[in-house]
Amino acid sequence: MSVGAVIGALTTARRKTVDITFLVKSAWALAAATTLLSMAPTLWLAVIAVIPVGAAMIFLVSGANALIQLRADPRMRGRALALTTVVFIGSTPIGGPLAGFVSEYFGAPAGLMMGAIATAIVALWVGRQPLDEQTDTTELPHSTAAISLTRT
Repeated sequence: MSVGAVIGALTTARRKTVDITFLVKSAWALAAATTLLSMAPTLWLAVIAVIPVGAAMIFLVSGANALIQLRADPRMRGRALALTTVVFIGSTPIGGPLAGFVSEYFGAPAGLMMGAIATAIVALWVGRQPLDEQTDTTELPHSTAAISLTRT
């Protein structure tokens, strides 16, 4: 996963723009990569399959972080980032035990598949939002992209 995360970070740092479409595509990529990981029949195939999971995860997290920082009113930026942190970190006490339960009773692949399904549901929901909300593309100053990568 670390190799994929580095690839994802370097690729994201080179982006000049970020928008909702990029985030939706990243979420779909994460769902697909996690699905492939859950179906890996051997350890070595799982090691290979986890690379795109790391890359897609960084695409999604750093893209969302950059988009929030750039679109938030400067006076509200700290609050917006705090809320984002609560959503990302605060969902772990709910999702962690649920994934653990599913993995214990149905196997680790089922726990991974649960995460892939949840990601796909969110990607589908966000992707179906009205297009006028998604067409705004935010330019990424080079330094902002680098800052967002170091905070994830």
